[in-house]
Amino acid sequence: MKVIRAYQSLSPRQQQVVRTKQVDIKAVPGRALDLLRSVGEFDRVSDESRGDLVKLGAILFGVGFACIFVASYFYSVIYVSMGFFSLSAVAFFLYFFFRKRDLPNTMRLFVLPLVAVLREDMEDKERLSLKVDLRGAKEKSKLQSKERKRTRNLAIHKLVESIYVDPWLQGSARLADGILIHWKIIDTLRHRDITKRGSSGKLKFKTKSKVKRLYEVQLTVPKKRYALEEGDAWDGDNVKVNHKDSKSTVRVRRVEVSRTTGRPAELRPFLQMIASVYKQVKPVERSA
Repeated sequence: MKVIRAYQSLSPRQQQVVRTKQVDIKAVPGRALDLLRSVGEFDRVSDESRGDLVKLGAILFGVGFACIFVASYFYSVIYVSMGFFSLSAVAFFLYFFFRKRDLPNTMRLFVLPLVAVLREDMEDKERLSLKVDLRGAKEKSKLQSKERKRTRNLAIHKLVESIYVDPWLQGSARLADGILIHWKIIDTLRHRDITKRGSSGKLKFKTKSKVKRLYEVQLTVPKKRYALEEGDAWDGDNVKVNHKDSKSTVRVRRVEVSRTTGRPAELRPFLQMIASVYKQVKPVERSA
């Protein structure tokens, strides 16, 4: 099948990325893009194929089950039935095998396009630093706190709140114009397990989640080549500017709040954050 060929075409390092859902690379942008492009293509093929594997497994199982009735008249058909059951088991095994290696769409819709954009603005010999962790916010290692909360709501029998911090993307790159850019995206998940006692006295269980996503971009601008024009764009707590002898650093932050967990990050607003800083960067006019 196509998904099997796609997986076999991956290098050992790319297969490791698929298994662990993590990337930690320092390489020229072309090499980083080659690594991620094949991983993204496998993930696309896998998403398309898993549904077909379930259908194929169900059909093979149904045919095998039908052969059992025929075997009551022709005993030799029982071996045919066993063959269909075996093929069905293989189909379901492949489904679970590739589902376990399924990557969030963030890899294809955010990380891969981001690296492609950076490649266009970097020198070929410059190294790109990239760390990606797509295991999900509820990974045990990301649990920061878990405690039982008090509440004035008498209907709530028990409320347990868990806080997870998931820094799932960070990296840095020096662009062709000499500007150094650092970025990171951190999800903070608040998950609540709530036990309520209904009017009938029975206990009811429900969960609530809230995700706070922090986008942060930091640009370091060499003063010899560029000047920062600080204007109305810098108003607000989400921008911080620091001037030193040879460079100026601009840090821009944006926070989004959502009750939907696992929501893919959007690339365009992230790039707009970078563009908003570049609008304030002007080349230094050198005197003749």
